[in-house]
Amino acid sequence: MHRYLVDFYPALAAWELTRLPADPLANVWVWSGILYLGVVSTAGAFYFWNKGFELMDASSAAVFFFVQPCWAPYWVG
Repeated sequence: MHRYLVDFYPALAAWELTRLPADPLANVWVWSGILYLGVVSTAGAFYFWNKGFELMDASSAAVFFFVQPCWAPYWVG
């Protein structure tokens, strides 16, 4: 089911952009918001992930370090 949604969203987004009265991607605030969310969320996640490993014992951190690639496909969609 997840694969269907990944294929469906770009088509839905393109359809929605044709129905809007103005071009939302021409607005500088839209691009600023997208850039802010991308940079802040990525930097925050990277920082807190590494800070969490720093605060954990090595034996506990080792389990989570190797489980991350296993769960990534479920988190992404």
